[in-house]
Amino acid sequence: MKPIFKLIILAATILAAATQAQAEDSSTVDYVSLAQFEALSLSQIQAAAAVKTMFRHASVGSNVNDGLNALATSNAAYNRANFSFQSRGNPGWQAKIQDLIDQTRTQLANFSVFSMKFCYVDGAADVNAYIQAMENLESTYPLKKFMWWTMPTTTSGVGQAFNTALRTYAASHNKLLLDIASIESHRADGSACTNAGRECLCAEYTTDGGHLNPAGAQRVAKGFWVMMAKLSGASATNTVPPTARNDTAATAQDQALTIHVLANDFDLDGDTLQIVNLTQPNNGMAAVTSDQRITYSPNAGFTGADIFTYMATDGQDTTPAAQVEVNVNPQIIPPVTDSTNQSMLLSASVITDPPRIALYWPAEADVQQFEISRKLRDETVWTNVAIVAGATTSYIDSNVEIGKAYEYRIQEVTTGNFVRESGYIYAGIDMPLVESRGKVILLVDQTQAAPLAAELTRLGQDLAGDGWIVLRHDVSRTDSVINIKSIIKADYDADPANVKSVFLFGHVPVPYSGSVNPDAHPDHYGAWPADGFYGDMNGTWTDSTINIATASDPRNRNIPGDGKFDQNTFQLNLGLELQVGRVDLSNLPAFSRNETELLRQYLNKDHNFRHGIMTAQARGLIDDINWSGEGFAASGWRNFATFFGSSNIVAADWMTTLSTESYLWGYGWGPGSYTSASGVATTAQLAASDPRVVFTMLFGSYFGDWDSQDNLLRAALATPTYTLTSAWAGRPQWEFHHMALGETIGFDTRVSQNSDLSIYRNGAGNRGAHIALMGDPTLRMHVVAPVMNAAGSRSGANINLSWTASADDIAGYHVYRQDAAGAYQRLNESLVHTTSFEDPNAPAGAVYMVRAVKLEKAASGAYYNASQGIFWQEDGSILYGDVSGNGAVTAYDAGLALAQGRGALEAAGIAERAVS
Repeated sequence: MKPIFKLIILAATILAAATQAQAEDSSTVDYVSLAQFEALSLSQIQAAAAVKTMFRHASVGSNVNDGLNALATSNAAYNRANFSFQSRGNPGWQAKIQDLIDQTRTQLANFSVFSMKFCYVDGAADVNAYIQAMENLESTYPLKKFMWWTMPTTTSGVGQAFNTALRTYAASHNKLLLDIASIESHRADGSACTNAGRECLCAEYTTDGGHLNPAGAQRVAKGFWVMMAKLSGASATNTVPPTARNDTAATAQDQALTIHVLANDFDLDGDTLQIVNLTQPNNGMAAVTSDQRITYSPNAGFTGADIFTYMATDGQDTTPAAQVEVNVNPQIIPPVTDSTNQSMLLSASVITDPPRIALYWPAEADVQQFEISRKLRDETVWTNVAIVAGATTSYIDSNVEIGKAYEYRIQEVTTGNFVRESGYIYAGIDMPLVESRGKVILLVDQTQAAPLAAELTRLGQDLAGDGWIVLRHDVSRTDSVINIKSIIKADYDADPANVKSVFLFGHVPVPYSGSVNPDAHPDHYGAWPADGFYGDMNGTWTDSTINIATASDPRNRNIPGDGKFDQNTFQLNLGLELQVGRVDLSNLPAFSRNETELLRQYLNKDHNFRHGIMTAQARGLIDDINWSGEGFAASGWRNFATFFGSSNIVAADWMTTLSTESYLWGYGWGPGSYTSASGVATTAQLAASDPRVVFTMLFGSYFGDWDSQDNLLRAALATPTYTLTSAWAGRPQWEFHHMALGETIGFDTRVSQNSDLSIYRNGAGNRGAHIALMGDPTLRMHVVAPVMNAAGSRSGANINLSWTASADDIAGYHVYRQDAAGAYQRLNESLVHTTSFEDPNAPAGAVYMVRAVKLEKAASGAYYNASQGIFWQEDGSILYGDVSGNGAVTAYDAGLALAQGRGALEAAGIAERAVS
């Protein structure tokens, strides 16, 4: 490690002078400072006793703890109840530094002061590493205090170089240093104890040459009390003075705002603070509420910055004035507009001989020209391919290949070269079948693992049956998001080319990040849930700069060191590596089922959709209040056109329509709350009904912050039969058009999270850390009916497989056998056109999978699509590969969960409901 400052090695001859200089520094406590202990007043002792302190230590620290107890026994005023001495043994000096870092983060809310001490056995400790770690902690947690310690010495004199360098650094940087070595190496009369020119532990303070006897322990304990008094800042007559910090807030023109200014103020000894000496702003009025908040009301019509000040008191001391700056934003009344005015409704047809892709869009008025660009899916730069006249409604691209997909952007340019609308489509001709989708990390809330064991096993089987290898981890719902991410990162680092997706199931810990309010409500400004954190393998996430405490919901308040991150957006040019989706049905009391039963219900309908038992009509529903210049519902119009064609998009009321008619996709937006989108749906309505829509986008105020009670976005997933995904789409708009050619919804979640305006015009909230998918990220839009009744028999070395044909119009079947690594290898070279297959020389206990294959035709072209795999194993149980992340293979009970049709579902006691 490179040193972060120049070590200054002091000669022994000037050591005493250096020690005396440090004693004069008000931030250092050494042997000279012990005289202050006897001079402490009762109020100073009480103030010091109020300082909540965490101290990590080993055996000498235990001696100091005994000394504190002895002082408390001799005088009850020395109440050390708030001094938490925590023994962590001697794991090595590097581990001790890491322990302090970890324990500070874990116990941050419990203490005001944090410290740790090396032991005399840590003579090899790197002083530079210690200084760097302490500096980082002070920078990361600016509202906390950190006490530095020299290394205790022994009668032979150890730690000299470390302590000399640390004293020099602490004195020049005004650090809070408890110089235990100085206290140990000086007698009561001030004379020094030395050994071969080195400071050493005085013999009268030890019985074994290293640990402290009662006299030595009480001597250091007195130094500890002096340091606590310094930390408290108390004078002889006053208790700990509080601190008030400046605040910023925002509101709209003519709209009052309540600001919790005390939320980021603090009092070290825990006294309750009150607001005093409130000044009035120049352009409004400020008043203190009964719950010690400030209500600010701007003057009528005022916009701009307005400033007032206040002080905080703990009843004895008062802070200097803190400033509050309120930005009053103009009230913008958006025009009434149709979201279709910001959406080009694109669709495509394809021809194989010769290969051509024809793009279509409805006629538009007042268009000067259409600009057509093209790129491959993973490219980030558009290439212009054509400009066509404004009266044109189609374009044919002949420079294409069969089996290759192209992404198109068409921009509608009006007079004055203004781009009014944009449309995107992913089109291809007979795209090849995707048989292997990579690895998905399945993180399961461990409280749900046992009660949902059968359904989770079936989910693993379904994932394997769509080409995934499953890496399952059961995790604690109370763990830190850092620890959860470390599990994901380990899997990713082990196989970055193949790990693609993360499925969070149950109440997996929720990351929060930023100082944002994408719904533009001032009381909603702060950290929002940020599941994209789990998909970012290379970005930087910090918790040291944002200090926002004005949000009405404490969840959104974000201050340094609280475990919520600073980032508002995903990093440009890095982006997220992994697809992430969440199914979290906790905290939904509006529903009669409990959390476990809601999750069981979700897994049942996820399975039913994959197997074609639950179906919905291939069309899109849009419920749009048509109020916003941003065209929020463009996420529906332009995506649905690429799925179904513009003629299969219906504008109608959400709840009324979906009570009797099914739609594969739906988009709804209206003014919102955490539990409602006005004119679309409420959580209460969803809890009492069963809207017939599978994939959803919803938009409105507040509920995009989805980790709230009875949240509308999550409530959609708790309905009984149909809805499997939901996204807060409007700020920004989402891009789902790749799903028309078989991509997963997780793929397009990642596309939407990584998008910048140079690729897609997706509006405000671009690349926002709040963008997240509720639902299974591995789901795909088109379902092929699987085979049924897979069976097999052995004849000598051969296995003869048979099955009942798929109910779909298919091209044929593929047959796979599981290899030793758990992956499935295809046995047939070309499509099987019968309902049987022979595997010669089959190994004993072999596991087989049969998938029906169909040429799927959609409004964006055609691609080969496969059904869910249906399995058969010779010994009657199914093994579907590594799902534990540690090489263990989980058995699959075919008798319970192998759903080869309705009969198997009924046998397993799983509700079936056919939908049309």
